[in-house]
Amino acid sequence: MDIYRLRAISTDDVFKSADAVELVIQELGRKIVRTPNQITKTTSFLDPDGYVKTVLVENRR
Repeated sequence: MDIYRLRAISTDDVFKSADAVELVIQELGRKIVRTPNQITKTTSFLDPDGYVKTVLVENRR
């Protein structure tokens, strides 16, 4: 069974935040699960243990 915790974080610019996450993820050996686009404006990734899924959500439309 796939069980993980979910953490949502609001950000002013999800695209810039996704770029920053990408740099950190490369160091940890993980990858972004969902990349942002103009419709969803969210990005998500798993922690190094694959247990906590973090979602960055743009707080503006």
